[in-house]
Parts: sequence; structure tokens; C-alpha cells
Amino acid sequence: MYTGLGLKDEIIKDKDIIWQCVSCNKCTNIYPKDVRPEGVMKALAHWLEDEGHTEIRPSHIFDEEFWGQVERTGRIEDAHVIMGFFKKTNQPLIQEWLTAFTMRMIKHLPFVHLIRMGMNFMFTLRTKSWGHTGKVLREYVEQREEEAHRRRQQVKEAA
Repeated sequence: MYTGLGLKDEIIKDKDIIWQCVSCNKCTNIYPKDVRPEGVMKALAHWLEDEGHTEIRPSHIFDEEFWGQVERTGRIEDAHVIMGFFKKTNQPLIQEWLTAFTMRMIKHLPFVHLIRMGMNFMFTLRTKSWGHTGKVLREYVEQREEEAHRRRQQVKEAA
């Protein structure tokens, strides 16, 4: 990544440009195969937040909530992610767009599917064999967070 190439000062200088990415994927469609500019932009935005160069944005909070659920269960239950995000960003749990979305689901989805969704919400299961995989992922993330924390401390001490 650019931070590993010694371009940190350039990224910090142009930090506002990163937030202009709206995740439209147009660049992904024109870049060569296996190049994901949107992912690079998101990673840079998170790096800037983690390093304290920009304020933490709602998208970062959402990503943390998403990852937290994957880490705990090995799967995603959308309602839990949204509820956790709303809580952490001090938003009301009942929102007009979400109510409209829910009503459309009730109207158009088969009853059995709605029951299954409700059961998944009430009893979020863990993915089979998630224990070892989850442990490996947690250790990796903790290691990366410790490294980021050490770098932030070094930056503060140098200033």
C-alpha cells in the first residue's frame, strides 16, 4: 500500500481527496483485472482515521460493527449490524426508510423466509468450526491494532 511505499506525507497532504470517493465502482470497471481502487481508497481512509489524521467517519463505525459480528459468529445478520451501527452513531432504531424496507419485505417475501429471518435474528448461530478460524482472525486483527497504536504513539512522541 502507499503507506508502505513511504508516501505517507503525500497521503496526509491530500487526505480530503480520499473522502471524495463515493464507491460507485466506475474505476474498478476500467482498471485491469484484480485491481480494486475502491478497496484501496477505503483502506487509506481507515488508515487516516486510525492514525488520527482525520475524524472517524460513520462508514468506519459501520465496518467495525460488521467485522465485530463476523468475528463473534462467522456470519452476518443484517439487522444486528444495522442496530449496532445505529446505537453507536446515536441514531434512532426506527427510521422511515427502514420501516418502508421492512414493509416491502413483509409484503413480498414468502412467510417461511420471514420466519427464518426472524429466527436468525433471535438466535444468531455461529458458523460451524468457527472457533479456530475466529481465533486466528482475532489474533491477526489484534496484532494490526497494536502496531497501529504503537505508530500513533510514536507520532505523538515525535510531535
